[in-house]
Amino acid sequence: MDVDVVRRAAAAIVWEPDFAEVVRTDAFTLVKYPMWLQQHCQAHRLTSRSPADDVIDAALAQARSWSRDTVWFCGLSSATPNPSLEPRLLERGGHVAETLSVLALDLSEGVPDVPVPDDVSTEPVTTPDLVKAWDAVSDEAFENETPNDEDPDVRARACQEEYDQGRGGVFVTVLDGRPAASGGMTFYPDDRLVLLWGGSSTKAARGRGAYRANLLARLRRAHELGYAHAVVKGRVTTSAPILTRVGFVDLGRERVVALASQPSSSPST
Repeated sequence: MDVDVVRRAAAAIVWEPDFAEVVRTDAFTLVKYPMWLQQHCQAHRLTSRSPADDVIDAALAQARSWSRDTVWFCGLSSATPNPSLEPRLLERGGHVAETLSVLALDLSEGVPDVPVPDDVSTEPVTTPDLVKAWDAVSDEAFENETPNDEDPDVRARACQEEYDQGRGGVFVTVLDGRPAASGGMTFYPDDRLVLLWGGSSTKAARGRGAYRANLLARLRRAHELGYAHAVVKGRVTTSAPILTRVGFVDLGRERVVALASQPSSSPST
């Protein structure tokens, strides 16, 4: 596995679903998600070497135009081209909202032997009931509130289409007759890379293999379609330890810094 190639590919990936609004500049990619997502306005691809305050001010101004009160600046690490960006965010009142491990797995020789209990079942989301199960798991895990006005039939058809066309998909794992884990995946053919996202389990299912079962189903799907690498950004306190135990390689850590978007005079350093 060429670690540098995988790391660069992972850094460039941004979740841009059809329902999101996206602004791309030379300094960042800003994504406006629905308010029911906890991190509803995210800044990615922070590759500019322009003065940190200029980058921050531009992102906050766009967020305010969207009526978003916070921007989550994602992917900050020792490799960020502008080393003053993260310190400046913190000086201006930001806080580290998340620390993530960037993890990669070589799928060229197959899927790792992941132990999974016999009493769990996992399948792709293709029906309204499975959409509701996905929402139940992810809402609990990520403290979101998926709105009830989204038609589960429409979402189920979209998931089915994405899965059938080999563009990605979502899997739900059931334990004791109840939704226990869920996770999504998006394929990037040019890089032969699959991004795993949204992997989570309910509190009642933790430690019982539901997360591992869901992970294994997604890895098998990616391998069947000929993808060479799987990449995931896992929380250092929850999913990252599980992922490293099954063979993922830790490529380094990233931080997400949240900063309120209200107008303010930038304090001098």
